Amino acid sequence: MKTFLFIYGDFNLGGIQKYLIKLIRLLKKDNIRIIWICKNRELIIDKGFEKDLLDGYVEIILMEGYKKNWVKNLKLKFSAGEKIVAFSFSFYDFLHLEMIKKKYNYLEFNTFFWVAHFKGKNLFFEENFPKILRKKIKDKTKEIYYNMDKNNNIFYGNKSHFEGLTNHYNIFSQMKGKIYDERSSFETGLFFSEKDAKQRYKNNKYNILSITRFEFPHKAYIFGLINSFCLLKEKYKQLKLTIIGYGGGKELLKAKIAGLPFNIKKDIILLNKVSYDELHNFFRNTYIYVGVAGSIRDASRNGVISIPVRHYSYNCEGYGFLPESKFLTTSNITGEPIEKYLEYAFNLSEKEYILYSKKSYSSFIPKNPIYESERIFKNNNISKSIVNFNNINKYLFILDIYKTNRLHILYLFKSYCPDLYIKLKKLKGKIVNGK
Repeated sequence: MKTFLFIYGDFNLGGIQKYLIKLIRLLKKDNIRIIWICKNRELIIDKGFEKDLLDGYVEIILMEGYKKNWVKNLKLKFSAGEKIVAFSFSFYDFLHLEMIKKKYNYLEFNTFFWVAHFKGKNLFFEENFPKILRKKIKDKTKEIYYNMDKNNNIFYGNKSHFEGLTNHYNIFSQMKGKIYDERSSFETGLFFSEKDAKQRYKNNKYNILSITRFEFPHKAYIFGLINSFCLLKEKYKQLKLTIIGYGGGKELLKAKIAGLPFNIKKDIILLNKVSYDELHNFFRNTYIYVGVAGSIRDASRNGVISIPVRHYSYNCEGYGFLPESKFLTTSNITGEPIEKYLEYAFNLSEKEYILYSKKSYSSFIPKNPIYESERIFKNNNISKSIVNFNNINKYLFILDIYKTNRLHILYLFKSYCPDLYIKLKKLKGKIVNGK
């Protein structure tokens, strides 16, 4: 019996969530057991994903953070001979996945950290802590990553993710076999519709679409895209921009748009997140797509001309059209002003537009596909033993308490800094949210 288990917090509309949903749909067809260990106190599921997760097939274990003895109390039952493949998407969650693996060490239990970013706290564990501790924690984290790499516990979304981790921790590693296999496929029977491309050219010319999470500066390109839109609007009066997304930075984006002249902001449409299965309606009615990461793949599979742009920049810098730019969907290297590519696209003939659309469509379709539900069970850890992370357990424990708010922050100081604890206890009435 095969089982797919993963730890994750929510199912909002994001790149990792979309991958998991597509995988879940495949695994169901193959009658593979699916377990979601949800770290939140309540289920957070995008409406468009409810049918995939709340149909009774996916086993959902709801956790209120990592409480003391949480692994011991974890209500999981496995059969003898069951093969488990377990995914995490942050270093923090991977270490907890290893705790589960230790409990069920009599089974074939393979654990993986899928690196889906090239920077940030999910990847660089030490960034969760005050600067005074970071050097020491970074050294310990490096040692664990080294062991994970040797044990085949890591694979990467693409080359930039590999370079982000190995360069940061100065770890020598062979990239071969550790990058997500481009031959992986979730679908069969896809085909390019020349009719749809013609319709987009005739009816939706000058329509720009971008779908993103409003997380800045990570995806701050959207501010630069608005600036470029303002410049182009003077020349192309029919120009329209549709932005779909959600996230903590939405108010900043709304303020940016509100400050624009009326003749410009009236043609910028800002929408809340849209169900994943409904996005094709927006792709059908757009001329060109600008974005990053997984949304570029979604646009391309709908035959929309697409331009990947730079991460972590408030300018909108493009890398050219697919498929030539397909390896830069998660890059932060310097690109070129997006208006250069947009103007080029607006001046294509119908025949040229259809050709670019077809090339975009074919960008991520593998010639010899390996279906994802089969691929994930072909990967194995080298050793059945868990990765040794005793040298970081203290910091992991501190972070567990901090993240879950299950205990007062003073308890941390009482355990690890008793002298400081005495001083802080006198200020207890003045401490708010641990600060």
